[in-house]
Amino acid sequence: MRLPPPHPNRRPDPSRRHRRPQILALSLIALSIGGCAPRYETRGAVAGTLPVGGPKSFLLVSEDRSHALGADAAVARLLEARGFRQATDAAYRVDVALASSETDIALAGAAPRRDMLSLCKRRRYALSVAMIERRTGKVLYRRDAETRRCGTPTPALVDGLAEAALAR
Repeated sequence: MRLPPPHPNRRPDPSRRHRRPQILALSLIALSIGGCAPRYETRGAVAGTLPVGGPKSFLLVSEDRSHALGADAAVARLLEARGFRQATDAAYRVDVALASSETDIALAGAAPRRDMLSLCKRRRYALSVAMIERRTGKVLYRRDAETRRCGTPTPALVDGLAEAALAR
């Protein structure tokens, strides 16, 4: 059964004509937002666990960039929430370092990871946290967390990295 051809004087419905660009625009917005949502991953081997008993004092040591972006404060808040306290004569030293790089740079022996479709230039942010016994120099805990994100690091991003690095 064949349908008759459309009437030559009949115009298409104007509301239908504008739906495709709107749907396309909404799809692009959803993809761009989803592509920049942070996912936190831990890297490297975990050396030990955070001390549970005994002295629970720590001395925080961080580089200027970590301090300026609040990474050391985020780690200190999480440790204090777990019962640790900051002290100058602490039993443990906590090293905090925050670094960033282009996403297409890889470590030796590892292929660069391809990111999802993104409408912005993504960067890799990595936070390293180590707890060292001051008396012996023994590394009790070391863990790295990283994420890829568009733009500059926000306090929420740094907090998420700190939580991932100190996850049990």
